[in-house]
Amino acid sequence: MAVPRSILLFLLVPLARASVQTIESDEAFEATVMQDSIVWGVLFNSASKGEDSEAALGLIERLSTKMSAVQFAVADVDSVKAFASEFNVRKRMVPRLLIFNSRARQAEMVPLKDDLPAVEKLEEQVLGFLKENGKNDEHKYKKTTLAVGAPDAAKDEV
Repeated sequence: MAVPRSILLFLLVPLARASVQTIESDEAFEATVMQDSIVWGVLFNSASKGEDSEAALGLIERLSTKMSAVQFAVADVDSVKAFASEFNVRKRMVPRLLIFNSRARQAEMVPLKDDLPAVEKLEEQVLGFLKENGKNDEHKYKKTTLAVGAPDAAKDEV
């Protein structure tokens, strides 16, 4: 007996949601995103924004299924106030997607405020920030690390 398509979709939707983590505190943000060696895309959102927040979350969930080499999360600006402040994300500016592609405490911003882009356009923007990032053994993009000195400096010494 064949399983109706609507039932299969109903069963698969939670799997897609599982690929986007929820970060609920500044401590969790530090441990999960900042201290990790892989690239993270974090959607800063606000529960008070209603439809805009839900639409952006849906877009990020679709993006996460297309871009398994990047880890995605969502964080409410009221729950991660210190990081929202550090990266200049205000409630009036959300939804906002930040790509943490470096070990430095900096991020690339992908604007989502006015019109939400198509998933393909968003994927293209994110990949543009990852041109210098290699992948690890698990095929996840690694954060870049700032190197001190030229890579061939040791060869030039006498």
